[in-house]
Amino acid sequence: MAAMDLAAIGAVAWLSAAPRRVTLSGAGDSGVVRLRAHSAAGFAAPLALADVAIEAEPPRAAAAVGAAAELGTSGEHRVVDVSAEPDGIRVTARADSGAVRLVARLGGQSVAVAVTIGARTEPLTDAATSWRLRTARATGQLISGSRTFVADDEPRGQGHERPNRQLGREADAQPHADLGIGYDFTASTATRAVYADLAEPVAVVGQPTSFAAWVDADDNGALPSLDFRDAEGTRIVLRGERLTWRGGRWCHMPVPPGVVFPLVLRGFYLAETRPGCQYRGRIGLGRITAEVPPEVDIPDGPADGPLFGFPSPSDTGGAEVDSPLFTNSVTDRAWRFAVLSDTQFVAARPDDGLVAAARAMLRDIKTHHPDLVLVNGDFVDEGSPADLALARRILDEELAEGPPWVYLPGNHEIAGGDIATFRAEFGEVRRGFEHRGVRFVTLDTSSLFIGDEQLGWLRDELDRAAADDRVRAVVVAGHVPPHDPTGHQASQLLDRAEAAALEAALAGFVAASGKDCAYVAGHAGVFAAWLRDGVAYVVNGNSGKDPAAPPRRGGVLGWSECGVDVERRPRDRVRHAPEWLAVRVRRPGVAEVT
Repeated sequence: MAAMDLAAIGAVAWLSAAPRRVTLSGAGDSGVVRLRAHSAAGFAAPLALADVAIEAEPPRAAAAVGAAAELGTSGEHRVVDVSAEPDGIRVTARADSGAVRLVARLGGQSVAVAVTIGARTEPLTDAATSWRLRTARATGQLISGSRTFVADDEPRGQGHERPNRQLGREADAQPHADLGIGYDFTASTATRAVYADLAEPVAVVGQPTSFAAWVDADDNGALPSLDFRDAEGTRIVLRGERLTWRGGRWCHMPVPPGVVFPLVLRGFYLAETRPGCQYRGRIGLGRITAEVPPEVDIPDGPADGPLFGFPSPSDTGGAEVDSPLFTNSVTDRAWRFAVLSDTQFVAARPDDGLVAAARAMLRDIKTHHPDLVLVNGDFVDEGSPADLALARRILDEELAEGPPWVYLPGNHEIAGGDIATFRAEFGEVRRGFEHRGVRFVTLDTSSLFIGDEQLGWLRDELDRAAADDRVRAVVVAGHVPPHDPTGHQASQLLDRAEAAALEAALAGFVAASGKDCAYVAGHAGVFAAWLRDGVAYVVNGNSGKDPAAPPRRGGVLGWSECGVDVERRPRDRVRHAPEWLAVRVRRPGVAEVT
């Protein structure tokens, strides 16, 4: 007889659904939504249709109050059918156009999913559009009137409208390039870009699921991007595939979760992020279009992954209810360490505001007397020898006779080449050391990857920590987090299999050893924290560079004060959140209430 080990996750703290937005092309099209129940410690269990009650709500909150109704026993609604899947539900369109919100309820918890059917294609630019040139570590030019190319994969609106609608003039029946963009990426090894900014930004109607740009490519491999601002003023960058073809075709860019509509298109640009790629060329840019489905209230919150918690935007640095790791005080903890990241100054401008911000943060850290300071990447912007020499000078001057510090590289520390320059200044990146019952393990994620060899080294370090009775907890530090807490999926480990392997290694350590574990990162431009399988994940926000989100989503400037007490342990680590680690966000220059 077969046997299986089962573990109860305890009381359901929250539900998740993935994806939170289902886009269907028309009648008969379907999509699967995975449902999960989560405990306070971030352990999850799959849910089936029989486990939850599903209600259908009007697509917009402005619809009539009381319009929500449970689906019938057949799972039918006016525009969709809902049927069972092993770990969730399948949603099938019954019409060619429409929208609905589906809400899954279990006990006192619920999670909503937005469903849209059909879409129309909206043109955003044409030959009459005015552009302005801007560059970063590159030279370029904008040329009006490129030659015409024949479409090979023209996007078709799922509502059967084609992108030949009138926009300032009668659009041509076939796509063609309206603007030439010349570029020279040979002057630097750091990230280079040539921008075609719109002279007048374009307001995008509705809630697009994707955008497309007609590009006559030159096979050099530049990275095409669309630059937006969302309704909260957050910059949103959508990237297409590298331009590794010759001739004209559509370059598609899906909209990630977490975007707050409406969007404003500010421009198009080409970038090169690879230090070893030096080239110049010219591409043609044609129309930019948006795929716009029927409008629906898109749920906020987690999708496939953890429940991200953010510190309160108030001056006290207090916590939201879904942020068990954030607190407004860590003075009752046995000891504390500080995390600073993402200042991004350059030696070429030693007197600018970013250098001043770095110094101010370090001075503030020193006044709070932490045991240790982690400088967790992107302290500098370009990673040149001059940048890194200035970084050392600032750290030595501001933390003189203060706490010891450890500097880990981010992607900007290697923007000018490889990790060798950083190592020459600061030594080996990967290391392990102990402090008051906690084993610190530092990783090199500057390439936005971890790599199999480094994952193997991390597992060995975790095994040693598990076997050492002096070690009560482990803190793994790396610049890049496994998930992007903004929801945009742009600021996270690029290899999702590596991200899953990292999470599995940390969760396995907690389960096998009974000891605590945390992963501390930066990179994402927001302060955030979450729990997954008993592991605490902490993301330090920006300490100089502009934040990547509004304050309510962790977008403030500051540093993280992490309070540690390894003697604090919940009675049941599966059912209850870990208590050994707490985080206070410090914001120098902002009045604090204690």
